[in-house]
Amino acid sequence: MDPERKQIIVCVPRFFGKSNTVTKALPLWIHLKEPNLTAYIGSEVHPKAKAFLRPMQQVLEGNDPYSWFAWMYG
Repeated sequence: MDPERKQIIVCVPRFFGKSNTVTKALPLWIHLKEPNLTAYIGSEVHPKAKAFLRPMQQVLEGNDPYSWFAWMYG
């Protein structure tokens, strides 16, 4: 059976939270459903890609004081 593939288009103007929602939060949520998923975080420049990855790492490690992700999901 072929795996199901979905594509999502987020078409909103600048400063509406696309980066926070789609780049930082969505991969964490998807990994709850499919833990063996490989995720790619990229941007037009390397420092910006690292800036997208840093909050995700903090959430997963439990270092974000506002996140209950690690407490709830381990």
